[in-house]
Amino acid sequence: MAKISTYPLASPIKLTDKFIGTDTQNNNATKNFTVEELLNFAFHSGTFLDTTQQANGGATVANQVRINTTQQADGLTLGPDNRINIQNAGVYYIGANFQLAFSGGASSYNVTVWYTINDVIVPNSAFTFTTTSAQVDQTLASITDTVALNANDYLKFYWWSPATGMSLLTTAAGTNPTRPLSPSVNINIFNVGQF
Repeated sequence: MAKISTYPLASPIKLTDKFIGTDTQNNNATKNFTVEELLNFAFHSGTFLDTTQQANGGATVANQVRINTTQQADGLTLGPDNRINIQNAGVYYIGANFQLAFSGGASSYNVTVWYTINDVIVPNSAFTFTTTSAQVDQTLASITDTVALNANDYLKFYWWSPATGMSLLTTAAGTNPTRPLSPSVNINIFNVGQF
């Protein structure tokens, strides 16, 4: 048998190309694994949206962000109580956007957004944004973070504003020119490594 270093390189690499390896869950049996299987094992992502307007529950209320749509997901699921379930341990990037609109009800126009893991507030995860006092003034609030998550952890997102007229606003699809709907919430999560 020739040395592995003398084998020709597979170029271009295809999803059906195979690696040889050891299956530690089956008595260390030698097995073939495809590139596609390896990618599916190692990389997970999800995009979650909400397409409704979300009103402020009050000046002293932590408003949980509602999510009503899974745009795509692999290794993440949308669970009960608007939580995003993580199925595989790893280090994950979190990118969340919230479209805020002010329609009155206070002299402070701040909005704070944050998230929890397993219903525990993540330290240093809060970001504060502001709108102006103009009616229907809008701003885009966002959270970006990288965090280590265990299998079966779950995430929830929250927002707060002293302005009772603050809301998360969906903008309808438009014409002339044709424009897509803008969801009130858009959350993207994908793993960037293992820990």
